[in-house]
Amino acid sequence: MMDKTDKKIRQCIDQIKHIRKKRGLSQDALATAAGIGESTIAMMETSRNSPTLKTLLKICEALDIKFSDILKEQDQ
Repeated sequence: MMDKTDKKIRQCIDQIKHIRKKRGLSQDALATAAGIGESTIAMMETSRNSPTLKTLLKICEALDIKFSDILKEQDQ
């Protein structure tokens, strides 16, 4: 069962995935731009790993978005 923190992390990951796909970026392209391993993105998106704050910030920088942007609920 997910607690509030887990749900918020999942929401952030879902938002990153949504933005990545909307921009036509592969996991590898995003990982390269963020300076992290491709497996990090894959594991994060499939809920096998929770990202660190540092990783989330690197991803936001690579996507040229604010950290607060991934805290928002995804547009439906």
